[in-house]
Amino acid sequence: MSPPTPTLQSLTIPSHTLRQTPSPPHIVYHLTIRTSHSTYTLTPRYSSFAALHAALTSEIGSPPPGVFPPKHPYRLLVNPFARSALSESDAIERRVALETWLRGLVMDRDRRWVASRALRDFLAAPSGLSSSSDPSSSSSTEPWTSTTWITTQSELVSLSRQTRASFAKRDGLIVRGESAAAYVAEKDGKKSLVELVTRLGKLTSGLNDLAKEGMVQGEIGRRTEMVQRLQDEVESLGVAAGTKARAPNVAKEAYEPEGGRRAALLATPGAGGGGSKNVGRALGAAAKAKETAETRALDNGGLLQLQDEYVEQQDSKLEGLAAALRRQRDLGLMIADELAVQDELITGLEGDVDRVGNRMKAAEKTMRRLG
Repeated sequence: MSPPTPTLQSLTIPSHTLRQTPSPPHIVYHLTIRTSHSTYTLTPRYSSFAALHAALTSEIGSPPPGVFPPKHPYRLLVNPFARSALSESDAIERRVALETWLRGLVMDRDRRWVASRALRDFLAAPSGLSSSSDPSSSSSTEPWTSTTWITTQSELVSLSRQTRASFAKRDGLIVRGESAAAYVAEKDGKKSLVELVTRLGKLTSGLNDLAKEGMVQGEIGRRTEMVQRLQDEVESLGVAAGTKARAPNVAKEAYEPEGGRRAALLATPGAGGGGSKNVGRALGAAAKAKETAETRALDNGGLLQLQDEYVEQQDSKLEGLAAALRRQRDLGLMIADELAVQDELITGLEGDVDRVGNRMKAAEKTMRRLG
């Protein structure tokens, strides 16, 4: 059987390098790609991104979504006589724009872009890369960036939900008496929990690295709360891993006579004759319990087992409701985090707009002076 197709998990362009060879000097971008099987880095030039843009346009029949950054910054387009090598700030601006364009391409709702041959060839792993390499391996030297940290945190939130779903599935299978399938579900849940604990430790270390690199204190506090919520979820999952649902018990026959025991099981409080007391106020005469098609063929032990099954089903439904409420809470927290990130991006965009406006004013002054 062929190995499963790796799933793209994240892609970032955390840095770039100016190379002198082959001539002329040029910039290469360190494109880090993380899949479900491996993590690897490509070093394409700007011309490679431009070729990808052209290939996608030709293959799909329309330009790709998003704004593709120009080769030269705006100030050089306004004043062609000032053409020179890209400054470091220009290179960083173009690198961020390329990453934004490429991520938007992958996350676009129209799946034709991510399924296109041109994009798959562009993101293909280099030959000789082992598909068994672990992206969370301690030997990985990939530097942490603000974007990769947020991406990893989102992956861990998804992994925690998957782990909880495995334990919930295990409990449901135990209730139904499917012990073999419950064992497999429990094994998957514990394996995911181990991975979650390992990657959470690395995420915490990554936050410490970002703090040393000068991340603002408010953002560090926000991300520390995100780590704390994951740690609380890990502790809860640890408790869930060791707490299994109670398997349905086969009732044992009591020494009470058959008729009396069955009457006690089907007795209604206040009906009389069974020695039971009227424990509450009832409107009208109490209805006598009736045999149903489901209970008619059961003996005393079967009735007790049926009651246990009903109770277990109710417990299972309550657990499902609780899990749904937890998912809603996590979704609310994720929305709050996303709003905070969007607010930060909007703040940065406002700063960029101000800088572009200042450059436009300077260009207009230059044009008036030359005119």
